[in-house]
Amino acid sequence: MKKRKIYKPYIRRMKKTDYATDFQTVIRLAFYESRKNAFVMVQRGFPGKVFLVGQSKRDVMNMIVTISLREKTFKQWAGEIQKNAFLM
Repeated sequence: MKKRKIYKPYIRRMKKTDYATDFQTVIRLAFYESRKNAFVMVQRGFPGKVFLVGQSKRDVMNMIVTISLREKTFKQWAGEIQKNAFLM
């Protein structure tokens, strides 16, 4: 994987192989499992591990507080998450 993409979060359609580790996301995955148009946020470097689930891309983006308050765009937020991942 290219260094400029590793650990960067992105949004895509839900797959049957997706999983989550926290209880709230597991419940949401089960709820959206039967729907075709569910979207999930995953992070590169962690294949299939879901962080957020929603009906649309906009719904998933608005679950992030800094984006919903319009302090940052999704691209800016994703870049900061990627930079902080390299520090850990």
